Amino acid sequence: MKSKLLDFLKTYSIITLGGLIVSFGVYFFSFTNNFSTGGTSSLSVLVSRLVSVASPSLAEYFTPGAIMAVLNVILIILHLFC
Repeated sequence: MKSKLLDFLKTYSIITLGGLIVSFGVYFFSFTNNFSTGGTSSLSVLVSRLVSVASPSLAEYFTPGAIMAVLNVILIILHLFC
């Protein structure tokens, strides 16, 4: 019983650490240098860049992180209902 619990905790600790490393890399390297990595992160960088060119006053509200959060919520909702 204790061995299964330790294996479970070890597995999910490694998964969580991997997710943190990926999010650190995307935030500090991709977003700051406007790299497009693919998926929602690249779409959010592109939309953020387009908004900042079209309307500089809205650029502070449409950050890549905010756009990515909205896109991910939309995709989750679509996944749940489709």
